[in-house]
Amino acid sequence: MKHKRLIASIGLVFCLILLCLPMFSHNLQAKKSTFRITNGTLYSYSGKSSSVTIPSGVKKISSYAFHGNKMIKTVTIPKSVKIIGNGAFEDCTNLKTVTIRSGTKTIESYAFNNCKKLSTITIPKTVTTIMDNAFSNCKLLKKVVISSESELLTIGNQAFSDC
Repeated sequence: MKHKRLIASIGLVFCLILLCLPMFSHNLQAKKSTFRITNGTLYSYSGKSSSVTIPSGVKKISSYAFHGNKMIKTVTIPKSVKIIGNGAFEDCTNLKTVTIRSGTKTIESYAFNNCKKLSTITIPKTVTTIMDNAFSNCKLLKKVVISSESELLTIGNQAFSDC
């Protein structure tokens, strides 16, 4: 009799595990990265958070990685990122705050184009190049802070047009 109860109990536990496994698996998938990163380049973001911190170790934010994302309001870019690609945050119309850590070298064309709610940007001293139209059409952009120790060599055509 005890042997039958033990087998029944094991069977019940096994069934519960099988029933709960899909829920557990779903929870694990929900915690997986929402960034697609290959060899140090961030290619896309599929998350729904309004506040995004780029993972440390990313060296480049690829062209159009966040293009048209209406969810994000703040983004923090770590010192490991050297290049912010063409149109990386273009048309992120609710993006208000961008923190670029010292280490970034290049902000490519249209990187923050049409980020209509962006009001202030601080360019770290390590940035050497801001390419054409990098911050164009940022209608609320009223303050650009560039360090007196800046290594900035090039500001492209219309980098801050229609601001």
